[in-house]
Parts: sequence; C-alpha cells; structure tokens
Amino acid sequence: MNVSVAAKIFLIAATVVVAMTIVSVVNLISSRNVSLGIQRITSGYLNIYGDAATINVYTTEEAYRTRQYILEKTLGLHHPGNDLPSTVARLQVLDDLVHKNLVEARRITARELSNPDPLVDKAQLARIDERLTWIENEEKSHLDRQVKLITALDHGDMAQFNEGFSDLTKWRANYDSYMDTTRSMVFAAASDAGRQVTVHQARAMDVSVALLTLACVLAIGTALVLARQLVRPLRDLLVGIRAISSGQLEVQVPVKTKDEVGRLTEAFNQMTEELRVGIRARELFGKYIDNRIARQLIAAPQALGQEGERRTMTVMFCDLQGFTRMSEQMTPRGLVAIMNRHFTLMSEAVRDNRGVIDKFIGDAMMAYWGPPFVTDAEQGTLAALSAMAQIARVPQLQAELPDLVNMKQGLPSVNLRIGIATGEVLVGSIGSDVMRNFTVMGDAVNLASRLEGANKLYGTQILLAEETVGRLGDDIEVREIDSLIVVGQTAPVRVFELLGRRDQVPAAILAAREAYARGLDAYRRQDWKAARAAFDDTIRHMPDDKPSRLFLSRIEDMQGHPLAADWNGVWAMETK
Repeated sequence: MNVSVAAKIFLIAATVVVAMTIVSVVNLISSRNVSLGIQRITSGYLNIYGDAATINVYTTEEAYRTRQYILEKTLGLHHPGNDLPSTVARLQVLDDLVHKNLVEARRITARELSNPDPLVDKAQLARIDERLTWIENEEKSHLDRQVKLITALDHGDMAQFNEGFSDLTKWRANYDSYMDTTRSMVFAAASDAGRQVTVHQARAMDVSVALLTLACVLAIGTALVLARQLVRPLRDLLVGIRAISSGQLEVQVPVKTKDEVGRLTEAFNQMTEELRVGIRARELFGKYIDNRIARQLIAAPQALGQEGERRTMTVMFCDLQGFTRMSEQMTPRGLVAIMNRHFTLMSEAVRDNRGVIDKFIGDAMMAYWGPPFVTDAEQGTLAALSAMAQIARVPQLQAELPDLVNMKQGLPSVNLRIGIATGEVLVGSIGSDVMRNFTVMGDAVNLASRLEGANKLYGTQILLAEETVGRLGDDIEVREIDSLIVVGQTAPVRVFELLGRRDQVPAAILAAREAYARGLDAYRRQDWKAARAAFDDTIRHMPDDKPSRLFLSRIEDMQGHPLAADWNGVWAMETK
C-alpha cells in the first residue's frame, strides 16, 4: 500500500472524526425530536387542556351568574348592578371568553393535525377537534337559553321560566359531562405523547449507543489495522537492529510497505549490506595491515600521523634461517605451506605482545612497538618477550614440517634470527597517491635489520641494540656481545644477546656471561692472554658458545698483525 505514514495517521484521525460526527448528528436529531415532542406536549396538548379547563370555569361562572339573578329575583332582593341588562352583559362577556378559548384550542388542534411528525396521533386529535366543534356550537345556544330564562323570570312568565329552567338544567348536565370527557381525552393524548417521547428518547439512546459502539469499533479497527502496518515493520526493524548489534550481519528485514517505514527498511537493508561489505573488507584489510592501524586510520587518522612525525619506537626483524637452501629443496606448494605456518606462529607471538606487524619481506618479518599502540616505557620489554615467544615456537614449527610438506625424510632444520633496535624513527603513511603503507623509517629500522643479519656472524638468535636493553624490565637477562659498526652507519653500537627471563636462565649461562664479560673487557684492552683465558672459561661453562669461539679466532688473527693506534675493539661489519 503506497500510502505515507502521515496519510495513515490522518486516515485514523479522519475515521475517528467522521464516526464521532455521525454519532453527534444522530444525537442532535434525536435531541431535536425529543425537544419537539416535549414542545408538542407543552404547547399543544397542555394548552388545549388548559383552554378546556378555562372554558369549563367560564361556563360554570355563567351558570353561577344566572342562578344568582334567579335567586335574587325570586327572593325580591335588588342589588345595584344586578338588573337584567347588567346580568345579560356579564353573561355576554363570559360567553366571549369561552368563545376565545374555544377558538385557541381549535387553532392548536388544527396546527397539530397539520404536523407531519409521524408521532402525532392524528385520529385522536381529530376526535378532540370534533368535540371542541360540538362545544363551540353548543356554547352559542347556551347564552340564548340563559338570556331567555332570566328574561322570562323578569317578565313574570313563570310557565316559560319553569320550562326553560328544566331544559337548561338538562343541557348543563350533558354539557359538563361532555366537557369532562373531552378534557380526559386531551389528558390521555398528552400522556400518550409523553410516552411516545419517552420511547423515542430511549430508542434514540439505544441508536446512539449502537452508533457510538460501531464508531468506536470502526475507529479502533482502522487504528489497529494501520497501527499494525506501522508497528510490525518497525518491530522487524528493531529485531534487525538488535541482530546487527549482536554481530549477525546476514539479517535482512522484509520490506512490507512503500511508505516512509518501507523506505527506512530499504535503507536499513542497504546499510546492513554495506556493513557486511565493510566487515569483509576490514577482515581482508586486516590480513594486510594491523587491525589497530586500520581502525585508527578510519576513526582518527590524525592520531597515527599520516603526514609523518618522529617518535621513539622499537623495531624487530625476524628471519627464517637457511631459507635459501630450504627453497631449493621444497616444492612451491610445500614452501608456501611452511612460510604461511612460519608467519602465522611468529605473528601470533608479536600480536600476543601487542606489537604491530609492518610487513613480510621474503622469509623475514618486520614488526614494531611504540606509541600510540603501547607506552614508551614498555615497548622494549614487549619486543623482547615477543622475540622469546617466537624462539619458543620454533620446535612447534619443526614438528609440523612433515604434515606441511608431506615428507618424512630430508626435512630441513628451521631456526630464527632476530634483531631488535630502539631509536627515533619517522612514523607515518608513506607511499604514492594510489598506494600507501603506514610504516616506520629511520636508523633504528636499519639497525634492527643489520642486527638480525649479525646473528649469522656471532652464531646467536636474538641480538638487541644498547638502547633497547636500557628499556628492558629487571626480570630479563642479556649479555653484551660486541661493539659494532653495521653497514650503512658510522657510529658504533653495543650489541647484546637476549638470554631469557631471569628465573629461567640456567646458572651455567649466567656464569658464562660473567666470564664472557671479562674476556670482552680484556679483548678491548688488547690483553690477549687474559681475553683468551676468559673466553676459554666461557666455553667451559657453555661449550657451544659461538661468540666466544669467534673472539678466540679474532685474537689469533690479531696477534699476528699489528693493530691501528686508534683501535678500540669496535668491529666494523662489511656485509649485511
């Protein structure tokens, strides 16, 4: 139904108004009919009854005046103003009054007889009018009888007087009876009219109640139908919104109307589809860029310094040892399976320690820690913990190799090399107009990459720059390995090996660290004998310690060659 919400609301209001108007009109008509019925009784029947009663009073007074004259004449009493002419004049006045009331009563009767109201009892009114006509005709002879009677008495014609008196007495008795019956008929007609008005009023009330009930049912029914058309789609929308808020993005709300609610439903479904696309894009995007970066680039890009800013960050490079040899031995599918599993395990360790994975470069992975993702105080510790967790996952990767490459024999041995450095870097969204990468750039990045490669020189797994060591927690043990000038830099940096958590490092390794520190100090002082003894002591505590063997080899070479005057024990790396 292509009807707007406003039109539906107007239809409900119009239905109520029309229904109430009909009820009001019916009540008005009923009230008017009742009012006319009451008016008919008061101005019709009651007036006729009053006129009849007045006529009876006047005729009674006529009879009184006539009898008074006869009595006074018979007794010989003579009062001033009670002579024959005066008495006849008074009787004439009374007769005129009777005639006037008869005329008024008949006028009212004629009016009611012409009333088209079906509630008027025309037959009863016709009978009353017939009686009033008879009374009017008889009243004309009444005055004549009375005048003849008192005239005969005044002239002393007793024979005519006696005959006239007997005739008047009989006429009077018949006239009074007729008048009583007429008044009774008028009263009965008035009572019938009152009952008809009462019945009509009761019927009108019943009709009004019935119409009011019908109007209410119609209005409520219309309101329910239209409200159902409004509320059901809104309820469906509410269910859909709750489903969306709980993560059920596949919800679709059926469009049941073409009004504003229907258009709102269509917009909701479109929004849901866009959310699904957005979520899929975010999930896919999250495989290429850290979710925290993606969310902040969308919500508050200024917080990530898209224009670039300098921050102190800790950078890690993690490389799979022997990748070149492994790639030569594996099929492409097997190699992809190993690399995907390798990056999955290593990435888990980084994410578990709140690091940001920047990129994958061949078999290497770059990650970093620092504001706004972690605080400045904890970035070094988190990077070290991530490196230890990565090393701890190497045995798991080695154990999964047979299933990954579907081989039981000739499997390569996997291991990691990790370099970590801390320093000021440029942080921001770097790239072209069509492709960008939120990354870090600077000496600390280069140093971390070089330290990862330096593990090959020293036979270590995790090397840390001095500034990173300064940011480690007290429960992490390290040992200084050497002072290096890496490729691409001119300033030397002290390099440390990450040994592990304090409560997990064996006593032999701690003893070897002490011996190694003595050897390194003697080496830098060119005390070759003391240095050789210390490094030998280190190997005694830790037989497979490759840095000690490297320094012993250096000492053998240096003893046969003269050193520069400014030699300070710093080793300059010639390769990456």
